[in-house]
Amino acid sequence: WQLVDVPQPVLTNDEMPMYCQSSKWLSMNVLSISPTKVICEEQEKPLQDLLSSHGFEVFPIPFRNVFEYGGSLHCATWDIHRDGDRQDYFP
Repeated sequence: WQLVDVPQPVLTNDEMPMYCQSSKWLSMNVLSISPTKVICEEQEKPLQDLLSSHGFEVFPIPFRNVFEYGGSLHCATWDIHRDGDRQDYFP
């Protein structure tokens, strides 16, 4: 694992949708679809660039309007079933 600082979100807290209960850092909420592929909100170009520079293939999609409901890509796609045992990646 390599921990990196993410760039500032494109939106500020003042620009978040009126009823959104999340912070601007909701921009980090991406969906990993494989070890090298992630889906990212299309307006978050700085985050897309960071992920690309670390070898990820980024698929930008429009998802900003969902922020108002308190989540983004990862939150909107909960697991139904996983194979194997639960793992702690940060012991």
